[in-house]
Amino acid sequence: MPQKPVAHRVIPLPVRIRPLPSEDSRSFIIRLARANHIQPRHLRAYLCEPPRHSGRPTWERLADAAGRTAKSLKRVLTDGHCPECNSLLPTSQVIGRPAQQCSAGCRRARHQRLHPRRPRPPLLTYACEKCARPFSSRRARRWCLPCRRRGRDAA
Repeated sequence: MPQKPVAHRVIPLPVRIRPLPSEDSRSFIIRLARANHIQPRHLRAYLCEPPRHSGRPTWERLADAAGRTAKSLKRVLTDGHCPECNSLLPTSQVIGRPAQQCSAGCRRARHQRLHPRRPRPPLLTYACEKCARPFSSRRARRWCLPCRRRGRDAA
């Protein structure tokens, strides 16, 4: 019979701290580590799933280490609002960079608001210096496209 993987429990840290209302999970881990005289990177690695202890910490392991429930930590540390539509941000199962917008549509709207497109220059009409035919271009040019190609081919 195949054996089930052993659930690794996290030992609660001796010093408990209270999460701040507008704090994210990253700063809470840093404050928890410093309160317990641990380097934040060591605590962050300890909160990741074994056996490799790499990736992102999970809410359950952080809650065990902090001596709180995962539900209460999620509620306090991730209760943010989308700046575009003012809806609640979704919660993640792993701890990492928190979402800044609620959806891809809000992310696109924010990007377009912060990075507006420059207007394209107007089409201007020029006369070719080689064949005297009129042509349109957005940049100042001396020759039309066929004459430019012929000049390149002749060189």
